[in-house]
Amino acid sequence: MVNQPTFDPGIVYFIKQGGVYAFANIRGGGDKGKEWARKGRGIYKQNSFDDFISAAEYLIQNNYTCKEKLAATGASNGGLVVAVAAIQRPDLFKAVVPVVAPTDMIRFEKFTVGHWHNGEYGTVQDSLSFTKLLSYSPYHNIKAEVNYPAMLIQTSENDDRVPPFHSYKFAAKLQNRAAQKNPIILKIEKESGHNGASTLINRITEKADLYGFILYELTRK
Repeated sequence: MVNQPTFDPGIVYFIKQGGVYAFANIRGGGDKGKEWARKGRGIYKQNSFDDFISAAEYLIQNNYTCKEKLAATGASNGGLVVAVAAIQRPDLFKAVVPVVAPTDMIRFEKFTVGHWHNGEYGTVQDSLSFTKLLSYSPYHNIKAEVNYPAMLIQTSENDDRVPPFHSYKFAAKLQNRAAQKNPIILKIEKESGHNGASTLINRITEKADLYGFILYELTRK
């Protein structure tokens, strides 16, 4: 899959409010050929997360932003990417918004269409693959003593591609720790599937919630 340009009014609004928007083109897509894609999948999946983390470090090192002003968001597999980045490098981000993200990678293949993605993520049936999945699964790598970035975890109650229990479990485990001082918010889109809100007004509200949360967190003292 090659990323194509799209119009997002939320991004336009964010930029007009003084934000700087960056798109991380990480390994796993077909943009740079088959080998590039292969090195971001399966047992090499950590490469894609490392790419995203490196992009965040680049923005900070080159003075586009600082860790107190950096937010990350992504949906579906992109939601997994930002969730992993938040858990592995909580020092880099002020706010993170994972949308319909798989966060329990050990059980992902057990439900709905998860097993169709074994080529992308691997399978717990293979010992090497299981070890790799466990090493980055966001839910399983939450540490008791870490105050993770503020998060707005968005899911849809009728999502049959990434069942909402991923977000429920992830939010609950993050919230129920004494060390967590930054807010962890779970937002559930009613009567919606993997693509989120189905009506125009709901889509506008969904986008407003996402960027409202990000702007609030990046501007509050």
